[in-house]
Amino acid sequence: MSLIANAFFDVETFSFSYVLVDPDSRSCAIVDPVLNYDQASATSATRGAQQIVDFVICNALRFDSADERTGNIHVHERISRDGYIALRTARDHDLAAPKLLDAALPFNMAGGLIAVESLRECCKRAAA
Repeated sequence: MSLIANAFFDVETFSFSYVLVDPDSRSCAIVDPVLNYDQASATSATRGAQQIVDFVICNALRFDSADERTGNIHVHERISRDGYIALRTARDHDLAAPKLLDAALPFNMAGGLIAVESLRECCKRAAA
Protein backbone atom coordinates (compact mmCIF):
# COMPACT_ATOMS: atom_id res chain seq x y z
CA MET A 1 0.00 0.00 0.00
CA SER A 2 1.32 3.42 -0.94
CA LEU A 3 0.17 6.34 1.22
CA ILE A 4 0.15 10.01 0.32
CA ALA A 5 1.08 12.36 3.18
CA ASN A 6 -0.64 15.75 3.23
CA ALA A 7 0.90 18.17 5.73
CA PHE A 8 -0.91 21.07 7.39
CA PHE A 9 1.29 23.61 9.16
CA ASP A 10 -0.22 25.66 11.98
CA VAL A 11 1.62 28.96 12.37
CA GLU A 12 0.21 29.73 15.81
CA THR A 13 1.38 26.49 17.41
CA PHE A 14 4.30 25.96 15.00
CA SER A 15 3.25 22.35 14.55
CA PHE A 16 2.14 19.99 11.83
CA SER A 17 -0.92 17.85 11.36
CA TYR A 18 -1.10 15.23 8.64
CA VAL A 19 -3.72 13.44 6.61
CA LEU A 20 -2.42 10.13 5.30
CA VAL A 21 -4.40 8.93 2.30
CA ASP A 22 -4.60 5.53 0.65
CA PRO A 23 -5.36 6.59 -2.95
CA ASP A 24 -6.80 3.18 -3.86
CA SER A 25 -9.48 3.00 -1.15
CA ARG A 26 -9.76 6.79 -0.52
CA SER A 27 -9.53 6.04 3.20
CA CYS A 28 -7.48 8.35 5.37
CA ALA A 29 -5.95 8.72 8.80
CA ILE A 30 -5.54 12.00 10.63
CA VAL A 31 -2.31 12.45 12.58
CA ASP A 32 -1.81 15.06 15.32
CA PRO A 33 -4.71 17.47 14.66
CA VAL A 34 -4.14 20.88 16.22
CA LEU A 35 -6.35 22.58 18.77
CA ASN A 36 -5.69 26.30 18.44
CA TYR A 37 -5.08 27.68 21.91
CA ASP A 38 -4.75 31.37 22.71
CA GLN A 39 -2.79 31.67 25.93
CA ALA A 40 -3.61 35.34 26.48
CA SER A 41 -7.36 34.76 26.53
CA ALA A 42 -7.22 31.11 27.70
CA THR A 43 -9.54 30.14 24.85
CA SER A 44 -9.32 27.49 22.19
CA ALA A 45 -10.58 27.20 18.63
CA THR A 46 -10.76 24.50 16.01
CA ARG A 47 -9.41 26.34 12.93
CA GLY A 48 -6.68 23.74 12.34
CA ALA A 49 -9.06 20.82 12.75
CA GLN A 50 -11.62 22.50 10.48
CA GLN A 51 -8.99 22.87 7.76
CA ILE A 52 -8.40 19.12 7.93
CA VAL A 53 -12.13 18.33 7.93
CA ASP A 54 -12.58 20.56 4.86
CA PHE A 55 -9.70 18.75 3.12
CA VAL A 56 -11.24 15.33 3.86
CA ILE A 57 -14.66 16.44 2.59
CA CYS A 58 -13.36 18.27 -0.51
CA ASN A 59 -11.33 15.24 -1.54
CA ALA A 60 -14.16 12.77 -0.84
CA LEU A 61 -12.00 10.79 1.56
CA ARG A 62 -13.30 8.10 3.89
CA PHE A 63 -12.50 8.46 7.58
CA ASP A 64 -13.89 5.94 10.05
CA SER A 65 -13.36 7.03 13.64
CA ALA A 66 -14.31 3.55 14.87
CA ASP A 67 -11.35 2.12 12.93
CA GLU A 68 -9.15 4.85 14.36
CA ARG A 69 -10.29 4.12 17.90
CA THR A 70 -9.59 0.41 17.51
CA GLY A 71 -6.10 0.77 16.09
CA ASN A 72 -4.77 3.84 17.89
CA ILE A 73 -3.49 3.55 21.45
CA HIS A 74 -3.76 7.32 21.90
CA VAL A 75 -7.56 7.22 21.76
CA HIS A 76 -8.29 3.98 23.62
CA GLU A 77 -10.64 4.44 26.51
CA ARG A 78 -9.94 3.17 30.01
CA ILE A 79 -6.16 3.13 29.78
CA SER A 80 -4.29 4.76 32.62
CA ARG A 81 -1.27 7.00 32.23
CA ASP A 82 0.95 4.33 33.80
CA GLY A 83 -0.58 1.63 31.61
CA TYR A 84 0.06 3.69 28.49
CA ILE A 85 3.68 4.40 29.47
CA ALA A 86 4.28 0.69 30.20
CA LEU A 87 2.73 -0.32 26.88
CA ARG A 88 4.80 2.20 24.88
CA THR A 89 8.01 1.37 26.75
CA ALA A 90 7.60 -2.35 25.98
CA ARG A 91 6.45 -1.78 22.40
CA ASP A 92 9.05 0.83 21.45
CA HIS A 93 12.07 -0.73 23.17
CA ASP A 94 13.59 -2.18 19.99
CA LEU A 95 11.72 -0.04 17.49
CA ALA A 96 13.77 1.29 14.57
CA ALA A 97 13.49 4.89 13.43
CA PRO A 98 10.59 5.45 11.01
CA LYS A 99 11.55 5.27 7.32
CA LEU A 100 10.09 8.69 6.57
CA LEU A 101 11.75 10.45 9.50
CA ASP A 102 14.66 11.70 7.39
CA ALA A 103 12.24 13.05 4.78
CA ALA A 104 9.95 14.74 7.31
CA LEU A 105 12.61 16.42 9.46
CA PRO A 106 13.74 19.05 6.91
CA PHE A 107 10.10 19.93 6.26
CA ASN A 108 9.35 20.33 9.97
CA MET A 109 12.55 22.28 10.60
CA ALA A 110 11.75 24.66 7.74
CA GLY A 111 8.44 25.50 9.40
CA GLY A 112 6.42 24.25 6.46
CA LEU A 113 8.18 26.49 3.98
CA ILE A 114 9.29 23.58 1.78
CA ALA A 115 6.77 22.90 -0.95
CA VAL A 116 4.53 19.92 -0.20
CA GLU A 117 5.50 18.42 -3.56
CA SER A 118 9.13 18.41 -2.42
CA LEU A 119 8.11 16.56 0.73
CA ARG A 120 6.20 14.01 -1.32
CA GLU A 121 9.26 13.42 -3.49
CA CYS A 122 11.43 12.95 -0.39
CA CYS A 123 8.88 10.49 1.00
CA LYS A 124 8.85 8.50 -2.25
CA ARG A 125 12.65 8.25 -2.21
CA ALA A 126 12.67 7.24 1.46
CA ALA A 127 10.04 4.57 0.95
CA ALA A 128 11.82 3.05 -2.07
